[in-house]
Amino acid sequence: MRIINVIYIMSGILQWIESFPIYENSTYSEDTQIKSAEELFEKTIRKFENLSDNEIEEYTEIGYYCNMNGDDVIISWSNVNN
Repeated sequence: MRIINVIYIMSGILQWIESFPIYENSTYSEDTQIKSAEELFEKTIRKFENLSDNEIEEYTEIGYYCNMNGDDVIISWSNVNN
């Protein structure tokens, strides 16, 4: 199983983590989970800055956003062994 985590940290303090599991034999598609995680990542960073779609795409590819106010948003993949 793989998990996509979207993590929000404010001023060095964890505020929340939202996880999107991807099961190998699931009817819930991997593309749907990836899209949901990326949408949450985008929605969260758009609260802090008015960014272009290209800038959002760059942050999504990097998997990390931070601003001068101490807000960090991370999108991270991990593997869980059964």
